[in-house]
Amino acid sequence: MKGFPLFSLAIFLWASSQVLIKIGLAKLANEPFSLKFFIKALSSHFVLIGLFFSGVGVLFWLMILSRYDLAFSNLLVCLTYVLIMIISAIFLHESFSFFKIFGATLIIAGVFFVLKG
Repeated sequence: MKGFPLFSLAIFLWASSQVLIKIGLAKLANEPFSLKFFIKALSSHFVLIGLFFSGVGVLFWLMILSRYDLAFSNLLVCLTYVLIMIISAIFLHESFSFFKIFGATLIIAGVFFVLKG
């Protein structure tokens, strides 16, 4: 598929950024919503690296949108969910369930069918 490296990089950056931010925020789960929360969050190296990855992903997204149809581009970005599910199970020990796996399979199948059509 044309553009596969560009899409893959954007998807990887966004998925990685979400997991890094989640790791960085783990200690703040019970912190009340306040300015102190944001100061603590932004002092986490994981959060900062995650935000950097997300920002770089946006730069790739700009390149993608300049070259490909919006509907096509957003369809491929749906694969970010599948990658996040796998990465979060590995690094965050989040559970897999039949329905999560089934849903991810439907996403992959949907992307495949739209690409073929």
